[in-house]
Amino acid sequence: VEARATFEMGLARAGKTPTEPALLFRSAEAARGAGDGAEARARFERVAREFPGDPWADDALAAAAGIALEAKDWDGVEALAAMAPE
Repeated sequence: VEARATFEMGLARAGKTPTEPALLFRSAEAARGAGDGAEARARFERVAREFPGDPWADDALAAAAGIALEAKDWDGVEALAAMAPE
């Protein structure tokens, strides 16, 4: 929970800066570690969707797909696969 709060503060302070994708990604990892898979997936998807050219985007997409697979959300897996670069 402390890690999530730290990343939340970082995101609030950073705003729209080059560090935003990394902070979002790390906050998603913190959410996942805290057992909040839905929040983690939403944040991973946000990184992939809002920052497709960022180095964090591919890992975020893979992490979101992993969460969808664990949840047996086949439609979600398909939608995430469609977001993958060709």
